[in-house]
Amino acid sequence: MQTLQRNFNQLYQIGSRDDLFKDLDIRLNIEQRVDLGFSLSFAILKINKFNKIINNFGRKAADYVLSTLAERLIEALQEDASLYRLNQEEFGIIFKHQSMDEINQFVKFLLQPIPYGHDFVDFQLSLGLVDLTTQIKKHSEVLRRADIALKLAKSAALSWQYFNHHLDYFTHTDRDMFIELEKAMDNNLLHLAGQPIFNLDTGEVIMVEILLRWQHVEYGAVNPTKIIELASKNGYLSKVALYVAKQLLIFLNNNDELYQGVSFALNFNMPQIINVTLIQALLTSFDEFGIDKSRFIFEATEIDSSPVSLENVVNHFKWIKQQGIKIAIDDFGSGYSTLNYVNNLDVDIIKIDRSLVCDIETRTRKLETLIALLQLCHKLGVIIVVEGVENLSQHNLIKDIGIADILVQGYFYAKPSSLKEQTFCDSTYFKKSESYHLC
Repeated sequence: MQTLQRNFNQLYQIGSRDDLFKDLDIRLNIEQRVDLGFSLSFAILKINKFNKIINNFGRKAADYVLSTLAERLIEALQEDASLYRLNQEEFGIIFKHQSMDEINQFVKFLLQPIPYGHDFVDFQLSLGLVDLTTQIKKHSEVLRRADIALKLAKSAALSWQYFNHHLDYFTHTDRDMFIELEKAMDNNLLHLAGQPIFNLDTGEVIMVEILLRWQHVEYGAVNPTKIIELASKNGYLSKVALYVAKQLLIFLNNNDELYQGVSFALNFNMPQIINVTLIQALLTSFDEFGIDKSRFIFEATEIDSSPVSLENVVNHFKWIKQQGIKIAIDDFGSGYSTLNYVNNLDVDIIKIDRSLVCDIETRTRKLETLIALLQLCHKLGVIIVVEGVENLSQHNLIKDIGIADILVQGYFYAKPSSLKEQTFCDSTYFKKSESYHLC
């Protein structure tokens, strides 16, 4: 195993653990004495449940995951960053960054599913980070702090965690996190981001998906699924949904003239969207702000895990639509029963899951599957949104299918950005011109 790891490190020009110790000692003696103008950090990056990848896909696939991750790390890190292999499933990184958002984007890039054969491998990462500009004298202390932060990130289902001295004295439980979530909501510290959805033919922004963001001083960037998990365990799902809706309504009340003709999509898991009391409260809020309810889309997520019967869902969705709200099924194609729901539910929009778009430029069978699904949705007369478009090849392949008025969403067109920044409708592909209306 040591020989294989040494060969791997040489192939990708990755330093060893001993190299890391030497480099950290040099950095600690130099960097703390100057004002760098940026954050210099050390991180331990761990592939979670690596043995599960070996068991499910085999050793060869696991090695491929490692090599692909190494290539992504090299691509994402700046030239003056340093990369080290600590053990079979851990890397060490010394790198500089300007903001926490850079770390979020870095992790998101690394976590893209890895294609392997006729399948793709999903995996999870955790990062424990240490600020190297603080007064630390020994590399052993850097590693100790990074390991503490890493363990907390894993236990709290966070993508990453910065070390702070509070972590030396206690470990945060879900109850601690929920208390912080309550405080954040009470003080409006949870923020909204938007990701635009474009008409593939015209480049016009048709709708914007609203996403919840929580940047905590100790926990770092809290995964939205963790927020929902905390809310679900503590009976807070309705309050989270109302918080998101209220923040959006306040934004639109102040800026609606800029977004006429654009719809806004709110995500609801099944326990939220079937909650009549919650939906009625949302409808009341829409009326109070005087914003046309037809501008809103309710995206139903995790539809395979509905706690009520299909018949009840059908009747409930029908009632929501009668109020003027559009309904979308999110992540279509990723579950086992979504086709059954499509056959029975009168929905307005179907969002094709990104897993069906990933690698269509290299996997013909996957492309044919996507084409068949798009043709099915087109025949059903629903609005189609293709999620997760990441590159020009995917864009061109979808466009060549020839179905009119397909909507597209993905990093190739625009990344999510804060509503406050008023740039969430800007696109890196569709340019502002007479042909392309962007909000």
